[in-house]
Parts: sequence; structure tokens; C-alpha cells
Amino acid sequence: MDVQKYIPDGASVNTLATADQTEVGRTILHALGVEIRRRDRMSRKNPRVNTENMRDDIRHKLGEIDGLEWLGRLVTAARDTVSGKPAKEDET
Repeated sequence: MDVQKYIPDGASVNTLATADQTEVGRTILHALGVEIRRRDRMSRKNPRVNTENMRDDIRHKLGEIDGLEWLGRLVTAARDTVSGKPAKEDET
């Protein structure tokens, strides 16, 4: 993922790359992980296609999970950028 596509300011990329080194960053990343796992459990517990209420449809729920996971991928991409690793191919 080309993190600079989303965060063009180099200082902000550095800040994001070190998010887990701050109390607020760790708190947000922890909450993100908890919510991803919660939504994953709920989706596995009752996966169904629902054309009447999109929010109950498994496809919608999987999209929500992917959106949350994207934030984690953005943090990883920022770390990779700062450490000089080549950008992985964008999955989005």
C-alpha cells in the first residue's frame, strides 16, 4: 500500500508508524482489534444474506470488517515506509 497516497505529509507518516509507541495510539489500535474480532465473531455466528436489511447481510458485515482492517494495514504500511521497505501492492 502506498501510504503517501493517503497521508502525503511525511511527518504524519512517521507519527502513524509509531502509533503503538504512544498511549493514545495503543488505546486506539487495541480498540480497533477488539472491534474487528467482535464483528468477526458475530458474522461467523449468524452469516446470512439479507436483501431486506443490508446491515444484517453478511456481505455488508464483511465489508465493515475489511474497512476496519484497512486501518491496521495503513499503520503497517506507514511502518514499512519509515523503515524503507518497498510498498506492498495495494489491495484496496
